[in-house]
Amino acid sequence: MDVLIYSINKIRGGITQKILERSSIKSILTSRIYELKDAISKYKPNLLVIDSKDTIKNEMNLLNQMVIEMGINKVLWLSDPFAPEIIISEVKELLSREEPANNDSMYENLKQFLNL
Repeated sequence: MDVLIYSINKIRGGITQKILERSSIKSILTSRIYELKDAISKYKPNLLVIDSKDTIKNEMNLLNQMVIEMGINKVLWLSDPFAPEIIISEVKELLSREEPANNDSMYENLKQFLNL
């Protein structure tokens, strides 16, 4: 799966999904935060797109924590203005980036140092 989209606003999420579809980028849309973790585990997306419009502070904190805990390296946070050209440009750029090697990451080095 290329992209997993999280948006509490199903219309904005659907528009984002259509934008990506027009550029032949496969995506899954979820609108419930409690489904997001399962969707990440199930689909293992290359990129997580989070529409932060209308998201409350507690949800933002939870989303940030989830991204860190699940080791997601590529995240695109959307807000306003909602510009399709910018969205597709940023998605393509993020998808084209190589994943950092796990053994070179600061997180992995810290885990080894702490014997975790």
